[in-house]
Amino acid sequence: MGVLKVQGPRIDSGYLTRWARELGLEDLLRRALGNAGLAIGG
Repeated sequence: MGVLKVQGPRIDSGYLTRWARELGLEDLLRRALGNAGLAIGG
């Protein structure tokens, strides 16, 4: 959460989304981003 909050828009959302999908963690990523006040399309 701290990294997401500090890095914000500098996060490589494509990379995170790809690996979250690959590992079956999309819901967890979506929740973490939401809790950090961020959102990604997809």
